[in-house]
Amino acid sequence: MVNGSVFSTSMKDNLALFSRFPMKKYPSTEKFKSNVATVTIPGNKKILIGNWWLRYAHDHEYTGSYANPGSDPNNWIAEDKMLAGVDAQNNIDNDIDPILLSEPSLPVIVAGDFNSGSHLDWTSRAASLHYGYGPVDFPISKLMLQNGYADSYRIIHPNEVTHPAGTFAAIYGHMQTLRIDYVYYKGPGLKPRFSKIIRTPPQIDDVWPSDHSAVLTVFEIH
Repeated sequence: MVNGSVFSTSMKDNLALFSRFPMKKYPSTEKFKSNVATVTIPGNKKILIGNWWLRYAHDHEYTGSYANPGSDPNNWIAEDKMLAGVDAQNNIDNDIDPILLSEPSLPVIVAGDFNSGSHLDWTSRAASLHYGYGPVDFPISKLMLQNGYADSYRIIHPNEVTHPAGTFAAIYGHMQTLRIDYVYYKGPGLKPRFSKIIRTPPQIDDVWPSDHSAVLTVFEIH
């Protein structure tokens, strides 16, 4: 248990957890895709944190910066199931659920780069924002909801038309309605109070210096 610590499995892995509160690291089955720890906040309350990176599909026409009509979204869904879907299920089964088995009352926050769209965004009424495609049943967002998780941004901003909130890729100036980065949560006493996408920090006169925008959610914990 370390105060104000950073947990990254190694310099070769791409995930890190930062906290000003004590953290306890747990092993991950695939360290490049999952980084797990509990954070102890004031009042001796613990939260289980999972930081994820899931594999991306190489043939997603919807990831282009231009309209590409005539594609079959079922192909996008199938490839996501084979790649990001396998990763997400592995992270849940091997890194998250075994901890919850021994401590079922732990609230959980799972966040990161899921490399997949959300069925909550790609609806029929939002089709005009996605080159005419919708609804699209993206499997990763459905998997998270089926496992009891809620999408914190979509809970705070339920209207996917007025708040499409793309997270990729502001630095390149395109795909501003594509969310592939999320903060999911579940468990007792955990309630999102505020959530937003950060594309242009006030401290710099430019977009967020990454190919992904930052996702910020503020939670209230009881």
